[in-house]
Amino acid sequence: MLLIMPKKMSEPSLDDLPPRLFPMFQEKEEDAFVAPTPLIELSKTPTELEVSPGNTIPFSITLKNISGKRLKNLTLEERFDSTRLTILDSAAGSLTANRLAWQIPLLLPDQYWNVRYTAQVSEDSSPIPLQTTAYVFGEDLKNMTSGSRMLSANLAIIKLPEAGVELGPVMRFLTKLLVSSY
Repeated sequence: MLLIMPKKMSEPSLDDLPPRLFPMFQEKEEDAFVAPTPLIELSKTPTELEVSPGNTIPFSITLKNISGKRLKNLTLEERFDSTRLTILDSAAGSLTANRLAWQIPLLLPDQYWNVRYTAQVSEDSSPIPLQTTAYVFGEDLKNMTSGSRMLSANLAIIKLPEAGVELGPVMRFLTKLLVSSY
């Protein structure tokens, strides 16, 4: 007995489909988005810290020029919630309502620029995280994405429980126990 099998058709592939169904695979190289090359590195401390209301916190922000060219007229801003954070030492920066700013006239290739300032968490600050954000901008950085030009630090505000117990009621209770046992 002779069996005749129908001819098997091959499985369709993406190559067999009309191109208009998958235009993203036909993207021209010159049409593809290329993220701009970062020109600076931004670092900041504290990156994450637990603080209690009333505590003083030192901050440090560092910029490094990684572009290989001179960067001129940069501005570094530190943004914060002024109802919960008070700047104690602005490190020669200009302070407005909720921003602390420094002007950087020139940053040479591979050069670092650093600033340190001090702030205090308000005594009545709620236990909601407090965020500060450093943001650098300038004409030479206009093509960089904003995510490459900013860095945030989140401060966890920890309210410690009241320590101790009022001694009067405790002492009266202990006295009653001692007296009743005799």
